[in-house]
Amino acid sequence: MLGAGTPYFPALDERIELELVETRTFGSRVVYVRYRVSRRPHQPRPEPDKVSEQLQGWLSSDADKTLGSLIDVFGEKGFAICFVLLLGVPALPLPTGGVTHVFEIIAVLLAVQLIAGRKQIWLPKRWIKLEWRPHQQRFINGLMRMIRRIERFLSAPAALPFDIV
Repeated sequence: MLGAGTPYFPALDERIELELVETRTFGSRVVYVRYRVSRRPHQPRPEPDKVSEQLQGWLSSDADKTLGSLIDVFGEKGFAICFVLLLGVPALPLPTGGVTHVFEIIAVLLAVQLIAGRKQIWLPKRWIKLEWRPHQQRFINGLMRMIRRIERFLSAPAALPFDIV
């Protein structure tokens, strides 16, 4: 429902699966769409893997720990993971001498790709091959703790004033 007002239909307790029966487009560009209740039994959507579980799986796998392999693991979510990694450092209250501007420029490159509608991240090959070094493991462990806290907060009942579909 767009805008505000009183809903015409009462809220549903569970989702009703519909299937498209017919569509017609008239000369005035009005589209007639007819649905019916699906005859197939409702199958609940599988619960997606948590980001922390995917990240932990990547860390414990034998695969190379490169930015490219991380992006491959997360697919479209790779944009979000890269934003967290790139902008997490500039968000820290530490003097960096302007080094973090490089991270911010890369984040802008990612944002432009999202605006353009890209489904897959493009980065220069040199950046894709960047490997995580052992001293960066502390950062990753801290990131894992933060992600798990956020997941717990978001999965708590009534954590948000609206439903996320």
